Amino acid sequence: MGSLREVGVAQGRLGSVLEAQGKLAEAQAAFGENLAISRQLGEREPSNPGWQIELGNALAHVAGVLQSQGKLAEAQASFEESLAIGRRLAEQDPTNVAWQRDLAVAYSRVGGVLEANGELTEAQEKFQESVAVSRRLAEQESMDAARQVELAGVIRRLGDVLAAQGKLDEAQVAHEENRTIYEQLIAQNPGNADWEREVAVSSCRIGDALSSQRKLPEAQVAYEKDLTISLRLAEREPGNAARQMDCAVTLRRLGDLLMEQGKLEEAHAAREKNRAIFRALTERDPASLEWQQELSWAECRMGDVLAAQDNLPEAQAAFEKFLAIGQQLVMRDPTNAGWQSELATAHGRLGSLFRAQGKLAEAEPVIRRHLEILLQYTVLTGDEHPNLSEAVGYYADLLAEMGNEPDEVKAKLNAVGRPFDVQFSART
Repeated sequence: MGSLREVGVAQGRLGSVLEAQGKLAEAQAAFGENLAISRQLGEREPSNPGWQIELGNALAHVAGVLQSQGKLAEAQASFEESLAIGRRLAEQDPTNVAWQRDLAVAYSRVGGVLEANGELTEAQEKFQESVAVSRRLAEQESMDAARQVELAGVIRRLGDVLAAQGKLDEAQVAHEENRTIYEQLIAQNPGNADWEREVAVSSCRIGDALSSQRKLPEAQVAYEKDLTISLRLAEREPGNAARQMDCAVTLRRLGDLLMEQGKLEEAHAAREKNRAIFRALTERDPASLEWQQELSWAECRMGDVLAAQDNLPEAQAAFEKFLAIGQQLVMRDPTNAGWQSELATAHGRLGSLFRAQGKLAEAEPVIRRHLEILLQYTVLTGDEHPNLSEAVGYYADLLAEMGNEPDEVKAKLNAVGRPFDVQFSART
């Protein structure tokens, strides 16, 4: 029996190595061998808790790699079997801290796969079960930071799934508790950057919940708290791109919120800082497509706030940079539908700015190109772009504004649609 177990352990270790290498199908096969052996040993001695624990772990490994491959139904079945084992063990000895912790983790794993599958009500129930077990453990060992971190982690996940269901009050409460836990941990052990970041992240989530409830001043306070912490962490590690990204994400949220409140000067400042971060990251790593894409949207948002401030020359410059980066990305991969959509947005912003200034002759080719890209997107994906109908109407309005008669508008629309086998039967 010892040698059989050793074979199972070896297969489990092999599965972990393969999973870390991204070889998921091979990892699944290795974990499957480990599971088969663990099941065999568990069936021989069903009263042996050691075999049951190993069986539960083997099921969780298989489920994890199934979930990574998008095989959610199979993953859920394995996670639920592992949870059933965890329940039995926890009921068998409620004083066993390790088994209670395993039960909390098992509930959370099932909740995670349910969340990934869009079954949010069921996911919420599992996360609530996990929170209940984790809270008992944290209360029993109140000075153990690891228990507090585990509790905070599952509360955060509960908050996220509540927010996804639109239960914003409850989500806010969860994220506030998550933040309080980390603030208490920091008070006991100052200087822990990971815990400080968790306070920032939970503040951001609180801001999101408040913003969605239209409590904009309160949301601003939450985002500003997030930003203060994120900037402090970034200053400590100026070469850490992840820290810079945290600042940029918060500045984007804050800038959007300030725009919504009509605080244009403050929004301008936030968006300028956001853009500066992505410019610096792009200069540091020019080959990064992620930074290029983030910078393009930073230019777009900067253009929006400049246009709202009637600073049209600088708005035009920002939109032109947005468009130039979009063109570079599409040239790298013309089949990338997401980049095509972003490039269309850039043409739409710039064309609309020209039109707003009465520069109709300059607006027309840009707006026409906006429509062409959306038609190309539709051909590329097989699905009509959600903005296509609006874009057709906008271009038709522009043509009419330029003095074209209805028949001329229709003819020019059909000239744009012809290469894509699209005919507009009437003005949209």
